[in-house]
Amino acid sequence: MRQANVPRLQNPRLTVMILCLVPGLVAPAGETTTTIENDSLFLSNEYWEASFPPDMWHEPRPQAASVPMYEVNWDDAVGVDIHELQNNQPPRYDPFKVYHYRGAGYAAQSQWIIGKGDELGMFSLQFLSGSGTRLGSGGLDLGGAVHFISGPVQTDLPPRVYDLTLGLPYRGTIGESWTFDVMFRVGWFSDFEGSAKEGLRFPSHLVLYREATPWWQWVLGVDFLDRDDFLLLPVFGAVWTPQEHWRLEAVFPRPLIGRRFQSGRWVYVAAQMGGGTWDIQRSWGEGDVFTYRDLQLLLGIQNLGLGIERFVEIGYVFQRHLEYRSGTPSYKPPDAVLLRAVVRY
Repeated sequence: MRQANVPRLQNPRLTVMILCLVPGLVAPAGETTTTIENDSLFLSNEYWEASFPPDMWHEPRPQAASVPMYEVNWDDAVGVDIHELQNNQPPRYDPFKVYHYRGAGYAAQSQWIIGKGDELGMFSLQFLSGSGTRLGSGGLDLGGAVHFISGPVQTDLPPRVYDLTLGLPYRGTIGESWTFDVMFRVGWFSDFEGSAKEGLRFPSHLVLYREATPWWQWVLGVDFLDRDDFLLLPVFGAVWTPQEHWRLEAVFPRPLIGRRFQSGRWVYVAAQMGGGTWDIQRSWGEGDVFTYRDLQLLLGIQNLGLGIERFVEIGYVFQRHLEYRSGTPSYKPPDAVLLRAVVRY
């Protein structure tokens, strides 16, 4: 007799699972079914590799408490020392960053006061330029210039006068917030046609400035011009930098307001007193000393460069005055236009 072909179950564990589930499906209502306490058959890693914490689908996710913006203490939240962050920034060359006093006692620069005839023109060529006084630096400051004079016909002036100076500069600090800028200079200002003894002068300055805040500096000092018209001038005022693109130097005797643009160039408006005193020989052979003075309103552009200061200025020159020590009648030239180019290292 032939035996019936009974299918063989390939997976015994699957068979046990089916047998355990069938009674629960067919049991009458109200009856309980027997379950296998050992649930390792259902949670075997062979069939269920992931393990989840119990009741994970019922636990709410934690939410951060909301805080109104006006109640946030940003200093505590950020925890950043702004002053330390600014001090650790890489140095960026900025010619106006630290106040540097340019004494009116010696202001020889390459410039042209346009004039002819009785207008008194003067073309000044600077052939020696003092190296800018840097913090903690000393050494020697050499300066030299020649001034070519055109006119006036109403009075006799030599065609050329010269400046030769030797200075001892130094800048240093006093404590944490005071800085001093001192310059002792000796110079000869003459046409060198006769004796230059009366042309020996000592234009120097001493200026103190105190950094009250990173954007506010007080300035106080004295500028010793050693000229016949003004022996010295007081230096006082404040420097205010409300933003990195704006600078206001409310400092006598040279106020300035500047604005830096995206190109890196500074555009500024400044005012200052120009002129000087020179020992000369008059046309009849006698020695004399003449003093020229003016006021200048300047519009300038400064290009930035590593360690180099380059200026181009155009100005209006007014309140011009020429006088002699001998008492020869003084002369007041008319207003003029000034062009100036400056390069400092």
